[in-house]
Amino acid sequence: MGIQNLLFGAVVLGLGTHVKTGAILDAPETRNAPGVPDSERVVALVHVGAQLVTPEPKARCGVAERTRWLP
Repeated sequence: MGIQNLLFGAVVLGLGTHVKTGAILDAPETRNAPGVPDSERVVALVHVGAQLVTPEPKARCGVAERTRWLP
């Protein structure tokens, strides 16, 4: 939830974001750069900055097409 809130806050400020997860976070270069001790686990890297290009929003269906009300 913390990362999600960080991403929402960045968008409100007009910033772009990109989240990286996976094996890259276990690489010694990735851990050593910010000084992460071996006793801690890195779960994600969040890149935040000015966007060079703002992508067009993806086409989405309406909520009524995805909602089914049960009696």
